[in-house]
Amino acid sequence: MNAKARNLTGILLAMSLTGLTQTMVATAMPSITAELGGGELYSWVFGAYLLAISAPMLLYGKLADEMGWRPVLIAGIALFLTGTGLAGTSLTMGQLVAYRVLQGVGAGLLSTSVLAAVGALFEGKERARLFGYLGTVQVLANLAGPLLGGWITDTAGWRWCFWLVLPFGLAVASLQLSGLRSEGRVPLGRLRGLDWPVFAALSAGPAVLLAGIQAWRNHPETWELWLLLIAASVLFMGWQFSRQSAKEEPVLPPAVFRHPVLRNVLLGACMAGLIQNASISYIPYVAQAVFGGGSATRSGLILFPVVLGAGVSGIVGGRLAGKWTYVRIAAFGWSVNAAGFFLLAYQLGDARQPLMIAASLLIGLGIGFQLPSLLLEAQDALGPAMRGMAGGLIQMARNLGGATGIPLLGAWLPSAAGVYSLTASASLLYTMAAIAGVSLAASRVLGTAGKRRDEDAGRSGQGGQTMKEG
Repeated sequence: MNAKARNLTGILLAMSLTGLTQTMVATAMPSITAELGGGELYSWVFGAYLLAISAPMLLYGKLADEMGWRPVLIAGIALFLTGTGLAGTSLTMGQLVAYRVLQGVGAGLLSTSVLAAVGALFEGKERARLFGYLGTVQVLANLAGPLLGGWITDTAGWRWCFWLVLPFGLAVASLQLSGLRSEGRVPLGRLRGLDWPVFAALSAGPAVLLAGIQAWRNHPETWELWLLLIAASVLFMGWQFSRQSAKEEPVLPPAVFRHPVLRNVLLGACMAGLIQNASISYIPYVAQAVFGGGSATRSGLILFPVVLGAGVSGIVGGRLAGKWTYVRIAAFGWSVNAAGFFLLAYQLGDARQPLMIAASLLIGLGIGFQLPSLLLEAQDALGPAMRGMAGGLIQMARNLGGATGIPLLGAWLPSAAGVYSLTASASLLYTMAAIAGVSLAASRVLGTAGKRRDEDAGRSGQGGQTMKEG
C-alpha cells in the first residue's frame, strides 16, 4: 500500500471510530444502568463525553496546526482506545463517566486532526471528494452502531460494546505509526509557545457551566450552588474575551460574535447539536418505556431510523446548501423535527412500532438536512481567511448544545435505574418538539435581522458579507 492510499485508509477508518462507539453506547445504556445503577448519572455518560470533545476544541485545532496532524491523530486514537478499554471495566456509573471523559478527549483530538489532514494532503476536487467519503463513512458507522450495539448487548453483554472497538482502533493506529516514522521528529518545543491561560479559560468556562446545570439536575434544592457555578463560567469567559480584545492576533476574535449571520448559524448549530445528541441519548429510553424494557435490539431498531434519516437528509442538504439560504433550509429542518417529535409523543400509548419508526425517521431527516449549510454560512460570514475558525466554532456550538441540553432534558426522566415512564417520555418529546419550534422562529428572526444589516451595508457602500467588512 503506497503512502497516499495508507493515509486515505487511516483517515476514513479513524473517522468511523467515534460515530460507531457513540451510537453503540446509546443503545446499550438501559442495560448499563440496570447493572451499574446510578441512574442520576445517566445524562453524564453522554454529557461528559461531549464536553470533553467540545470545551477544548480550539486547543485541539491549535495542536494540529503546531504539531502536525499525524502526531495529534495518533495521540487522539491512543487516548480514545484507553478510555474505551477502561469503560468496559466500569463497576460503577461514576467510573464510566470518568472513562468517557478520557474517551471524549481522544475523540476531540482525533476528529480535529482528521479535518486538518484533509486540508494538508488533498487539494481541489480531490479534497471535495474526500469530504464526501468522510460523510459516507460517518453515516455508515452511525447506521451500524444502534443495531450492532443492541445485538452485542443482548448476546455478549454491554461491556463488549467497548472492548470490540479496541482491535479495530489498534489497526487504525498502526497505519498512522508507519507514516509517523517516515516524517521524522515531532516538534514538541512548539507547545511552549501556546497561550495556555487562554485555552484553559476557553475550556473551563463551558466545563463549569455544565457542572452548574448538572448540579441543578441532581439537586434542584441547592439552587445557590448551580447559580454560583453558572456565574463562575460567565466570569471565566468574560476574562478570556478581555484578554483577547487586547491582542493583535487573538485565538478567538470577539468580533466573531457580533456578526448577525454568524450569530444565527451558531444558534442553529447549538440547537441542532442539542436535538441530535438528545435524540441519540433518550430515544432508546423512550423505546424501553413503550415496550416495558426488554431487548436492547428493539431500542436499536427505533434509533436506527434517526441515524438513517440524518444521513440521507445530510446528503440532500449538502446539495441544496449552495442553492437555498440557511434560513430556508433551517425552516424546513426544524418543521420536520417538530412534526417527528410530536408524532412520536402523541402515539406513545398505542405502542405501534411502525409509527414509532416513521416518527423517528422524521426526526432524523430534520436533524441532517440543515447541518451542511451551517458550515457554508459560517465560512461565508467570516471570509476565506477564517474558514478553519468557522468550522471549529460550528463544531463547538453543536457539541456544547448537546452537552448542556442532555442534562437539562434529562430532568424529565426518573433517576432510578430500570424505571421507564411513558408520562416522562411524552413530556420529554413534547419539550423537544417545542425546542424545534422555538429554533425555527429564532432562525427566521435572526435571519431577517442579518438580511437587513447586509442591505443597509450595501446601500452605504461598505459591504457586509464578511466579519472583517462587518
